[in-house]
Amino acid sequence: MKYIYILVLILASWSAKAVTNVQYQDDFKQLLDIMYESHANLKWLVTERNINLEQHISKTKNALSQAKGDDESKAIIDKFINYFNDPHMRLKWRNGNVVNNPTSKSMCEKLGFFERHKVGIKYHNIPEFSAVKDKRVNIFEIGVLSLENKKVGVLKIDLFDPLGHLEICNETINTLELSSSETCDEECLLNVEITASNILSNKLIDHVHVLEEQGINALMVDIASNGGGSNWSHAVARLLTKIKIKSASLGFIRHPHWIEQLTLSLSLIEEDLLNVSNTKNTNLQLAKERYSKALKLAKMKCPVQIKVDRGTTDCELVVQNIMFSTGALDYVSPGKLNGLKSKEHLFNPSIYEYQEGEYNGPLLIHVDEWTASSSELFASTLSDNNAASIIGVPTMGAGCGYTNDGIKHTLEHSKATVLLPDCVRFRADGSNEVFGVTPDILLPWRMNKRFPSNEYQRGKIIVEGLKYWMKQSSF
Repeated sequence: MKYIYILVLILASWSAKAVTNVQYQDDFKQLLDIMYESHANLKWLVTERNINLEQHISKTKNALSQAKGDDESKAIIDKFINYFNDPHMRLKWRNGNVVNNPTSKSMCEKLGFFERHKVGIKYHNIPEFSAVKDKRVNIFEIGVLSLENKKVGVLKIDLFDPLGHLEICNETINTLELSSSETCDEECLLNVEITASNILSNKLIDHVHVLEEQGINALMVDIASNGGGSNWSHAVARLLTKIKIKSASLGFIRHPHWIEQLTLSLSLIEEDLLNVSNTKNTNLQLAKERYSKALKLAKMKCPVQIKVDRGTTDCELVVQNIMFSTGALDYVSPGKLNGLKSKEHLFNPSIYEYQEGEYNGPLLIHVDEWTASSSELFASTLSDNNAASIIGVPTMGAGCGYTNDGIKHTLEHSKATVLLPDCVRFRADGSNEVFGVTPDILLPWRMNKRFPSNEYQRGKIIVEGLKYWMKQSSF
């Protein structure tokens, strides 16, 4: 007890030591260096949003030089970050007054499961909507919109993170035969994520089949307010169409973080090349060529420090036109890479169990201003492959976020942590996904702060949009 008390005093003493004004200015300089060296989307943000970065930096430096106290200095730097309106650009201040005491966690919490927020439109407010109740459906909200003698099935996906579906935790534990007395290491946690994804995929298809039994003429997958999640979205997209979906192009930054990833991928591919049959050799050889080229370019240092002024750079930070959002390959049929240690690095969806085209009818994706990250990837991939029509309002424009948990930086004096996007996804037309996804059927809707929960009005607008789509489409 005595030692705990001493520890608390030490921590309190550390937290009481204030960061000086000059030190906050030094931390801001460090933040700028971090941005120049590792923010994958900085060039596009500055160019497309017409940010005068030099002026923005100058104003922030001037404000910091006159700041009085911690709160004002932190607020000035927060304002600088928020100005970019980039949800993957994050700075978290350290709170030295908090002493974390270990608390007991359930096994599900230890494995990373959590209760997701069920957000978005409440379809039961819409007169044309009938909820579907069936013992086989207990994860995703589903129902049928009856419109002009046609039926549109609705499947609502709140989140593309399988661990956000706490209700499948016990099934995941039982499938893997995990014991509460065992420690789940990194490999174990990966197996938990993959197993949970496969369980969700099976349940999702059960939901779709139940809707098909209702005689639906089309399916609308609602990912409004879905903030993203994991690569499981790759598998879900392929479940919902027989079209052989090709992946988006991926850009990556010249940085040790990516050098480490590419080196590991290449070593696993080379190991597989020594042990596989000729049937898989072609994919491996192509992957080796692409990873070798990517690694060589990732190691090339810019001749001068990157300076960004309205989108111009002395050196390109982002390497393009080599890799895909799924790895070295943009398409591989399910099961073709089984048995390869490097399959995740060749084509990421191959780590999941799925069959293409479990649903093969007309498909719509409903998005809104809170649809972000891997949800935007889901929508844009289906749209770019002409596999679905998008309905709603333009998405958030979060784009690609972090690979392998991202690059974590700590500012020297304040100990604030900084996390920036380290990748870029490019759509079929070459545009950066960070610009957001513009729907094919634009709905006249905007969030009203005075009436944020007017779901009835929003539901009516969706219904009218669907009727318009029905008239314009051939189904």
